[in-house]
Amino acid sequence: MAYVEPIKNKEHLKYAAKYLQKNHDPAFSLIWNIGLETGLRISDILRLKYSDIDFRSGHCEVIESKGTLARKARAKHRVLKQVKEELILHYQHNVKKLTATYITPFYQIEKLLPKEWILMVNERVSAAKKATPPVTRSFLFSKKMVFMLKQRKEKFRHINSDSVFSRKTLLSNRAKGVDGLLTRQACWTVFSKLTQVLEKIGSTAKVGCHTLRKSFARHLYFATGKDISLVMTTIGHKSESVSLRYIGVSDDDIKLAQKTLITYLSS
Repeated sequence: MAYVEPIKNKEHLKYAAKYLQKNHDPAFSLIWNIGLETGLRISDILRLKYSDIDFRSGHCEVIESKGTLARKARAKHRVLKQVKEELILHYQHNVKKLTATYITPFYQIEKLLPKEWILMVNERVSAAKKATPPVTRSFLFSKKMVFMLKQRKEKFRHINSDSVFSRKTLLSNRAKGVDGLLTRQACWTVFSKLTQVLEKIGSTAKVGCHTLRKSFARHLYFATGKDISLVMTTIGHKSESVSLRYIGVSDDDIKLAQKTLITYLSS
């Protein structure tokens, strides 16, 4: 994944939104605004369904794809760690295989399984994954966003699809009659153009799909009086330093804060 940055200037965010609205399919403008408002990953935005949304309250709950996959991966790893211990006992009288089991990382232990164990281990892994609850994210859409989503749902009601970003809703002739969802690659093609578009008004940010989530986190940080704990909880980070790098707090930001402190102490 190419490295991208948050857009620090709020006016630059608005300029980007207007550019998208004027030059691209309305779906991209809507995705941009949803990303900035919610901080959802692009993959989760693209999978958004109308049935996920309570249009009366604006409340929405989605299953986070990356977080859920990571949780399932951890469940698999727990099983494989247990299997490694079981293999050590199984091979205790076979020095060669016992040594191989000891030095093999648990996540590669499947290659050492006896043939008669393979089905059993696969079933245990499958059961562990199935028993793992998904990672969900609840949030509120603004009244403006709810209105936009209602309009989109009404406009494309003839498509009979619950998916907000069904490819059949796109204006492109290539997408007409094609099943599936708008892709991350298509979003990257459009959003990456904003790097050069925003250069014209003084931005130096490298823009891509993940810029939305990083920009959301950065502006949440400043809108909440620099509550880094809230940002960490919302984004799912475990380290303040990681979150600060993520939202683009730079040496220049730190120097500006020091200058502000000096002015404050001198007054």
